[in-house]
Amino acid sequence: FQGNQPHSAWQRSRFIALNSQQKRRNEILLYNDCLYRHLNSHIYVLPIDLDELLVPIGGYRNWDEVVKFTTFKLHKTESNLSALCARNAFYFDQLSSRRGNLHISVPRRMHMLRHRFRSSQISNAGYYSKCFMRVDNVETAFNHFPFHKIRTALEPTLFFAAEVALKNHYKDACPKELTDDKCDKLMNDSIMDYNLAAFQQQLVHRFRKVCAELQFP
Repeated sequence: FQGNQPHSAWQRSRFIALNSQQKRRNEILLYNDCLYRHLNSHIYVLPIDLDELLVPIGGYRNWDEVVKFTTFKLHKTESNLSALCARNAFYFDQLSSRRGNLHISVPRRMHMLRHRFRSSQISNAGYYSKCFMRVDNVETAFNHFPFHKIRTALEPTLFFAAEVALKNHYKDACPKELTDDKCDKLMNDSIMDYNLAAFQQQLVHRFRKVCAELQFP
């Protein structure tokens, strides 16, 4: 942590638990360090957590295809974008465990490939979304969206259609900030949506290759 904030592990954990807003302020430094480090090497940056995965769907196999389709559909120019965002879909552990074993033939450590049931309700645009931020048009980045654009004439934050891209959000439980009735709806209204199927073979191959290189059993 910066300045006079606590540095020992237990003090940091307690500080974060009691100061969620300061935790967010600290994170802004990291997001913008990432943004400015990649000004000359990348077109977009995507701040993302380890329990999240943005997935092209609807027959699209990479983000270049999705971005080109979306900008064409919205009649936008890619060079004038500030951010393109994916809406959120919750994949709760309980949803898969309720359905029992599906005889899934992927390594047991590949959590995301093994969890194939999600809430049928996709979060509204702007709620739990994650964004590809265009580095030459964003002045300040946050973890979900740009804080500031370089120029006011740039496009506002835009969203992929849920039919072409989603953010898979793998959680053990419903977010504590949601009310009980919203959690009940998310937990009890679920569907099978294995949108990683198109990428399974490649993901498993790469996973096993890395495990072999690291000498993991």
